[in-house]
Amino acid sequence: MARHFEWGRTTKGALPGREPVFKLLTVLIALALGIAVGMYHWERDYTGLEHWYFSSYVRSAVAKWRSFRGNGVGQYQVLDLVDKRRPEQPLATVTDEDAAVRVGKKGNITLRYTDKWINRPHLQAVILTIPVDNGVLHDWLQQNIYGGQDILEVLKWPVEMGGVAAVAAVLVGLFFAIPADRKRAEQRRNGRRVKGSLLLTTAQFNRLFHGDGIGWMNEAELTTWKTTAPMVRIPS
Repeated sequence: MARHFEWGRTTKGALPGREPVFKLLTVLIALALGIAVGMYHWERDYTGLEHWYFSSYVRSAVAKWRSFRGNGVGQYQVLDLVDKRRPEQPLATVTDEDAAVRVGKKGNITLRYTDKWINRPHLQAVILTIPVDNGVLHDWLQQNIYGGQDILEVLKWPVEMGGVAAVAAVLVGLFFAIPADRKRAEQRRNGRRVKGSLLLTTAQFNRLFHGDGIGWMNEAELTTWKTTAPMVRIPS
């Protein structure tokens, strides 16, 4: 009975596609890392009031831009201080000069009053929803909460930090992704070696088998630019 033997290289299974999978994965990981770093700096470097008012700051800016002159009234939430005995009469709208505000994950608000209010009895912070001109509220927030910075200036620092982290991740990731995608492209052209001989250069052979013993000169690798034949060495 005749037997059939397979020699050399054969390919089994699907070959890699043309998509640079590892480069794309590197970009996605870098993007996720950049967003995470930006959010970390946003949480760490900005006050509780800046976090709490940010949606109102953006909404009032959009409304102000759409109406050009800031005309139009919107409903906004503000954080006021009131005397518990007369809660209908707000004493002040909270700024960083009044209290350090901390906003919890569930939206709960904790205040630590400054010397201006710390000895005031019957003091209470309340959230009020009030109608106010979009432009007036936006200008008040810009001056009293965000230190004169517009929205782009407020976001500049976390975006820059996230961008630096993302670029660094891309550069490091490409160091590994480019060789990996190159290997996939080589498999797509030549197939995967399942069995049989493996064609290696002298350097690859010595590195793979830890060749450090006696050997011979491989003149087959001589070229116009490579005039010294490398030594194929047998492991000692």
